[in-house]
Amino acid sequence: MMESTDKKTPTVINIISSKGGSGKSLLTAVFATILRKEGYKVLVIDLDIFVRGITALYNSVSGAEKFTEIGTHAVSEFLLASVTSRPADMILSIIEGKMHFDISPAVPRFKDHINMSELPHLDITALEGVLVNMLSTIPNDKKNGYDVIFIDNRAGYDNFVAASHLVSNFSICVEEDDIISNVATEGLILSLKGVDNRNNFYRVVNKVRHEQSDKNPRDSYLHDIPFDMDILNSYGYPSFWDDVSDLEYYKAAFSALHDLIKKEKLSYKLKNEVVVFNAFTRNLSTLSSSERVRFIYGLIVIVMSSIIIFAGSELLSTFDPIRLFASLSALVGVTMVFLSVYKTRRKTGKNNR
Repeated sequence: MMESTDKKTPTVINIISSKGGSGKSLLTAVFATILRKEGYKVLVIDLDIFVRGITALYNSVSGAEKFTEIGTHAVSEFLLASVTSRPADMILSIIEGKMHFDISPAVPRFKDHINMSELPHLDITALEGVLVNMLSTIPNDKKNGYDVIFIDNRAGYDNFVAASHLVSNFSICVEEDDIISNVATEGLILSLKGVDNRNNFYRVVNKVRHEQSDKNPRDSYLHDIPFDMDILNSYGYPSFWDDVSDLEYYKAAFSALHDLIKKEKLSYKLKNEVVVFNAFTRNLSTLSSSERVRFIYGLIVIVMSSIIIFAGSELLSTFDPIRLFASLSALVGVTMVFLSVYKTRRKTGKNNR
């Protein structure tokens, strides 16, 4: 689409996954944060009105229970209204300034419960119309319009997922590092291609524990996102936004966005450089806090014990028990480091099988 001189045409990115638990909402939030820090105005629409991960993230950061103001409406209110009865003045609620990116909440209030039976039985074309109407209420002038709009979707496939693909420029499928998720993602993409094959699909393997070398076709994949214990521990807490840019997960997501911009030939420019991580950094990120403590403590014990054993001073040479204690300590240190590394490789081995 061509952009007029007085309006801004955003890139609409549909984020989907074949099953729950893939880390779709987390990755969406990190993608949006990266682009916002790069100077672009970003909106995330929480279309997952049941699980509502993005809305829950906002609730955890702000403590707010109500997400709409008078005259604005949450995503669920657009979906619950039929196409014919929808008031002409319905405007999508947009929450600004509380996180690095703006959000449109899934529900008006955090504790609102919605049953599937309450939703109107609309086909894909009718739902596409609802989403087009919803998107049309978002500001699009040069000053207030958005550069990028992410749609954080429900897991799996239904008419809502298909309709959101139709109103997007392309879809990103988030999958996990296992064969079941891989096969399920293939099925999801085939289902969506049956609806519309014009928009591109891209795949991101999230929470990777080992290098991916068997992807085919490679062109559909973006940069792998490693399993990072640090980001899983901090996600949902206010400190998450302070620490996230220093984590390997964030920098890998940056590389994935760089791939996407290149493949789609988008006009966005990322000022920062892509960071490449070695195997040691990636493996260390998979360890829990206690495992990292044991690993680091083991290294310290090894170094200190080696100093004592090989110091060669006259004082130490007269105290054989000290040498014996140092030797035993070094053995304990080696064992702790070995167990930490072995556990990491065992996790990797399970994923390779």
